[in-house]
Amino acid sequence: MKLALVVNPEDKPYVGYTKPILQGHGVTVMYRSPDTAVELALEYDGVICAQEEFLQKIVGHNRRVSLDNYSGSFFQHLKKPFVVVDPLKQMVTTSTGEFLFKRTVSKILKPSLWQNEIPFQWEEVDDGRRFVELYELAKRQGIFLAIDVETAPEPLRIQICSYSICWSTPGSSQLRLTNFTFWIDSPERYRWMELLNQLPLPKVMQNGIYDNSWFIYYGCPPRNWLLDTQDLFHCWYAELPKRLAFVTAFCVREAYYWKDLSRTGSREDFLQYGCMDVWATSCSLLYLITELPTWAWQNYLIKFPLNFPAILCGMRGWKIDEEQRREIREDQIPEIEDNRKLLQQITRRPNFNPGSWQQVLPVLNTISTKGKVLGTDKKILEKIATQHPFNQLICQAILDYKKAQKLLGSYIDADLLNGRFLFTLAPSGTDTLRMASHGSVFWTGNSIQVIPRGSVIKSMYVSDYGFYLGEPDAEQAEARCVAYLSGDESMIASVEAPLDYHRTNASKFFGLKYEEIDELIRDLSKRVNHGWSFNMMANMLLLTMGIKNVARAQKLLGLPANWSLKQVCQYLIDKACAAYPAVRSEWYPFLTDMVQATHKYTSQLGWTRFFFGEPWKDGHKLELNSLVAHPPQNLNVSIINESFLLLYEFEKKTNGDFKLLAQIHDSLPFQYKIGRLDLAIEATKIMERPYKIKDCRGKERTMVIPIALKAEANRWSELKKIPWRTM
Repeated sequence: MKLALVVNPEDKPYVGYTKPILQGHGVTVMYRSPDTAVELALEYDGVICAQEEFLQKIVGHNRRVSLDNYSGSFFQHLKKPFVVVDPLKQMVTTSTGEFLFKRTVSKILKPSLWQNEIPFQWEEVDDGRRFVELYELAKRQGIFLAIDVETAPEPLRIQICSYSICWSTPGSSQLRLTNFTFWIDSPERYRWMELLNQLPLPKVMQNGIYDNSWFIYYGCPPRNWLLDTQDLFHCWYAELPKRLAFVTAFCVREAYYWKDLSRTGSREDFLQYGCMDVWATSCSLLYLITELPTWAWQNYLIKFPLNFPAILCGMRGWKIDEEQRREIREDQIPEIEDNRKLLQQITRRPNFNPGSWQQVLPVLNTISTKGKVLGTDKKILEKIATQHPFNQLICQAILDYKKAQKLLGSYIDADLLNGRFLFTLAPSGTDTLRMASHGSVFWTGNSIQVIPRGSVIKSMYVSDYGFYLGEPDAEQAEARCVAYLSGDESMIASVEAPLDYHRTNASKFFGLKYEEIDELIRDLSKRVNHGWSFNMMANMLLLTMGIKNVARAQKLLGLPANWSLKQVCQYLIDKACAAYPAVRSEWYPFLTDMVQATHKYTSQLGWTRFFFGEPWKDGHKLELNSLVAHPPQNLNVSIINESFLLLYEFEKKTNGDFKLLAQIHDSLPFQYKIGRLDLAIEATKIMERPYKIKDCRGKERTMVIPIALKAEANRWSELKKIPWRTM
């Protein structure tokens, strides 16, 4: 085939990486955008676009386009195929870049490998007679029903509800999709939504936590929700994006990015957008159910049930003491204003805004003594602060301002719904199966998982009337998983000893007596332990710990004053490796050998992750880091997720006396009726379960992650330690 490859000049060093994939075809590389798509269609058999200027001409509308959104999209001009790919640099800088380029280009080079998708058609339903016809079609001939809602915050409502009926005629194997939508603007339309949701045929959604939360809010939860395309894709390729447009471009040959239709202001475009969502969900599902390997389906059986407690907790939310919230706000405002005024005086700019990177960056470049500054994040500010006491004053004031402002905007001033802080728990949010968290589907709240440590913000989170809060928390969970998976006898002894684990490590790492270790040294030990066990090198440990903490370690440990901070970090890493040698010397090679053979790692609880990278090769440091971090993180979170499901089931047996609230890292907060501490203790016992774990030598041990319980208070910041094992 005669192909055109349109790229940016910056991609020139990476063009060679496309040659093995495009071998055997005549390829013309263009670094300037052609005037029109048609002129290339007249001359070439296919066009590959990695340039936004030319992408705009392919798409043909005035809306802003980006390669990130349109990557994987397929277009035709004069019946010639055009595909959109990411910048070629990503073939080198990411582990997935080459795979995605090859897959997208196969839409041109190997169209026979792709399933024949069902063409997109849609309609708006605006009369009862047509609705009855569609309802009967779904009821009598439907195979599955894809559903999607579009919502709005003011007033809080579902705007449109869209459906895609996958059906076939009796005796025929040909599948068809009927896609339709309607406004939810009357009791009659609500009834339509309710009737369709109650049909027994399987329901499929993309990120069904969102849609189901809204349906529950409206009192019409769908029956038989069994399939979720986001979850299915995450179970197959956890490292790839899970948004619907990406999944569809991956699964459907002639798909293109359509999400900008929702922002045109056109009523017609908005309705079409809703129908394209359900068509895309249906088409993606039809691909996934035929192509997913067995291990991905096994993952789905593990993962999909997590959606139900996630929905419960996200909709239940957490009660907020609004008077306490106002008091916290009053305390934060002066700190924000004091730092703003200080910086305005120092910079002699009366309108200086420390929260604006555009205003902060020139100041940093003015005070920096070591070259041009390219960013304003925390690590850069901490680095510049060490250059001079004056820099320390400015950078610390900026950091303090940002911290207080974040507390104010993200939590103190977060919108509530009926006096409750709502959030979303997302089971597909990470590569390791750990849940992510963000604001509620109801346009309120924020993440429940990044609430600052300490008592200030937690003091406004309270139990409901007649209840106490409880929080069972797994102790040294990831460290235990590293120890048992690696089989390092010394590390197992450390995590199982009755002594404090981080003080034990400080003694081993730094050669200090256990009794001499104070909180500062204990904290350093904790930071070093997290870094070395996940293969951090000296530079990364320095970035992770921060300049201030490494300098403190140098002083506390009496290390040579002429050492660089990088040398200090290398010393800390070497000490940790010497304390627990099997982790890197035996376990790391075991993992790389396993992944080199299959590109997969299967945990002892059954979850399989596909790795795109080649962590066994020299120079693939980031891929190795990702690999060695995954097994202990995944094992830990798999245990937490099992507990999450078990407590969800436990709640059903308590007649409303026990209510699960959230999953926050290694803890599962709940509330229980005052006087029913026995329920809190029973829940904690459920979480503390034994697991048989094999190490890299094949030796099996029983691992139990201890659970500490805090409870017996109605304010999160005031929970008391409960010695539950002796009660």
